[in-house]
Amino acid sequence: MCEDLSNPDLLQPGHINHYGTTVAAFENSVLRLSVDQFSRGYCVLISHHHGPEPSDLEIAPRTGFFDELTRSGQAVQQAFKADKLNYLLLGNSIPHLHAHLIPRYHGDPAGGRPLLGDPDRPAPVPAVEYARRVSSIQVELTR
Repeated sequence: MCEDLSNPDLLQPGHINHYGTTVAAFENSVLRLSVDQFSRGYCVLISHHHGPEPSDLEIAPRTGFFDELTRSGQAVQQAFKADKLNYLLLGNSIPHLHAHLIPRYHGDPAGGRPLLGDPDRPAPVPAVEYARRVSSIQVELTR
């Protein structure tokens, strides 16, 4: 993930790699729709600033990151009419500040527990549907 951040193309909406597609680039982060759609609308917000913990950032980029996180979360939740949105900041396997935005829906398989994808069994969607999801988030971000 950190290596990808050195690629300026990653910041361009529509950029695609094996992780997903760039939906939007912000001052402090980039929002990407994951190719693994284990939950409809699952995205990752990746900080432009290197550091594994929010406390590693200076106040301005940290505040900016969290503002962009809430803005992105609201857009994802509205775009997919999710009942709830889970925000996960882990960094256990990739020590770079990023947040998983996981939409939750009534009746999903995890019930009252965290819903996590299975990296050994990703859930891609057809290209047309995936493009529609990218567009839906982009529309909500402009509101």
